[in-house]
Amino acid sequence: MATEQSTGRPAPAAPADGREDRAARGPRADCTVDRSGDLAVRVVLPGAAAGAQLLLRRRGDEQEVRVPLEPAAPGDGDALRAVLPAAVRLAEGRWDAYALPAPGAGRLRLAPGLNDLRALVDQERDPGVSPVAARIPYATKHANLSVRAWLRPAHAEVEELLVTGAGTAVQARLLGARLSDDAVVEARCRQDPRQVRQAPARRAGEGEEDRFTFTVPHRELAAARSGTHDTWDLWLLPAPGAGAVRVGRLLDDVPDRKKIFTYPADSLDTPRGRVRVQPYYTADNDLSVTVSDLPAPE
Repeated sequence: MATEQSTGRPAPAAPADGREDRAARGPRADCTVDRSGDLAVRVVLPGAAAGAQLLLRRRGDEQEVRVPLEPAAPGDGDALRAVLPAAVRLAEGRWDAYALPAPGAGRLRLAPGLNDLRALVDQERDPGVSPVAARIPYATKHANLSVRAWLRPAHAEVEELLVTGAGTAVQARLLGARLSDDAVVEARCRQDPRQVRQAPARRAGEGEEDRFTFTVPHRELAAARSGTHDTWDLWLLPAPGAGAVRVGRLLDDVPDRKKIFTYPADSLDTPRGRVRVQPYYTADNDLSVTVSDLPAPE
């Protein structure tokens, strides 16, 4: 099955945030991701002609991926099916989904149907494979179908997170790179790039060559804060001189962890007053820690 990528401009143009006129919204699409990572999309398109396609268009630029829509199965009526193989990499970002019912026809924005994403839960990955790719079909806030994609040379996948009296304790797995005995995790302050704090990254146990643990010390971040609200992004340096690898959680069926997962906050007294320290996932499902001033007691 052929799959083509292009940077051509489709017509008509759509709003950058994926919104469409509700009256013009196209049909529902059911999505399935299998163990190999292939993404299958099934959609009912009455009157579709030969050459119909599934169109994925990345927000923010003109990148496109097109996949043929072909008869889904004998006796399945007007249902068509497209399969985006795992080998076809989607650049990192959010891809809006459309149907092109015939060559030269206008595109139809797809609405989300049923998603079978069971294969994404607790999936096993070969730690030596690079790049690390992930994609999750999901319903946007405007009830349209889109695909969230990640594509990184290496990735540190969070497996466990616990807020303790010492800080944020994390167990993670390194994919796409090798972990050395001298690996460290850096907390980098967005508001003041000169502020960096390090913690050792230790192997999780005997025979765990790719799994490691670390603790982000909340008190150190609180003492180093530059303003009333600081954000510290977490990066793994797997070996001296190696490129930094972002710490986060991408390899499951949750496209927007920030909206779902909330972790306990730690309150600390500092010379500048009382502060709140709390880990959270960003809009890209990366792990960060915030340090915020708390109001003085009345």
